[in-house]
Formats: sequence, C-alpha cells, structure tokens
Amino acid sequence: MSPRPFLLAISAVAVFAACSGDNAPPSRPVVAEKAAPLTCPNNKTIYAQSQKLTATPVTSGSLLRAVVMEGEWAMGGDSYAYVGGSRPGAAFTYLRSGTVWSQTQRLTGPKSSNYWFASALDFEGEYAIVGAPNEVSMGNKKGGGGAYAYVRSGTVWSQTQHFYHSGVKAGDSLGGSVSISGTWAAIGTHHDDPRANASGAVQMF
Repeated sequence: MSPRPFLLAISAVAVFAACSGDNAPPSRPVVAEKAAPLTCPNNKTIYAQSQKLTATPVTSGSLLRAVVMEGEWAMGGDSYAYVGGSRPGAAFTYLRSGTVWSQTQRLTGPKSSNYWFASALDFEGEYAIVGAPNEVSMGNKKGGGGAYAYVRSGTVWSQTQHFYHSGVKAGDSLGGSVSISGTWAAIGTHHDDPRANASGAVQMF
C-alpha cells in the first residue's frame, strides 16, 4: 500500500502538501487557487494549496503561530494579537463549508499584554483548550502561566474554565503546550522544577 501524502500548515494557514515516502519535491511550485492534485516525481499524488486563512480584525502579531484542525473546524493562535488596546493574544476559529474555510469567532482570555495567549492550543469535538504560558498566575507569579477551556454550542465557542496548577512558581509557563482527549486535558509547564532546574512537567486535569 502506498503511503498517504501528509499536509504541512505554515504561516497564515497556507496549506501545502509534500511528497510522501521520499524527499523529492513536486515538479513545480504548489500555487493553485483551488485544491488540485499534483504529481511528485515518483508519480504519487499530492494536493496543492487551496486557501490562505487570515484573521479579522487584522492584527500585527504572528497569526497562526499555533494551528490545529479536526474535521470541518480549524483553530489558529496569534499570541501577540491586540485586544482592547493591549496585546494579550487571541485564538481564531474557522469553519469549512464544502472546500471554503471562513472565520467564525475570535477567542480571548486574559486582558493584559504579553501573556502569549493562544501560543498553544488544541481541540477535540466541541471542547478546546488554549494556553497562556506568560500569564501572571495565582499569587502574582509572573510567567506562572495558565490555560483556558472552551466549549462549542452549535458554532459558538464559550469560555468555561481557567486552569492553574498547585504550587505554581514564577516562570513555570503553564500552557506552553496543551492537549485534550475525551475528558482529560494535559497542559505543559515548560519551566517547572520537579527534578532539576527548569526540567519541565505535564499537569493532568
């Protein structure tokens, strides 16, 4: 059985494909207006770029530093997005109809600048989790970090929970990586010190 091609998402969610099973590039640049098959030198089929997703309102941050997709939904993070005059970051949701993706919502969490909200995110079904690893957490611990849970009803995402972890210290960076599966959420604390200086840990919720 021939291996399937894999997709690579980069920059403002421009989706490209690479030849699977070898390092040979496509015979021409991947620049199609709509999804269309291309042929690798080894005659394996791949897919061209179909759409470039951007955010509204336009920000001067780094849209889609983090991106995740499942089924007809996609989510991208801009950890430097302006929100209400500050720069805490935001996540943007997209819904696919047929072959066209459209932005549906901007998700916000903390209100202060440089909290890096949405530098990590994940979702499964109607549940999502978004990290803010530079957030000032409990006890005014700068950079202790945090994460936010969202639930989707129809096409609307709403915040339901704010995650901290016990024993948080300044600079722990809770929310630097996140994953959700079923009723479990795993949230990384990149600079936690359970065994050595900044050795890191994963908090299970």
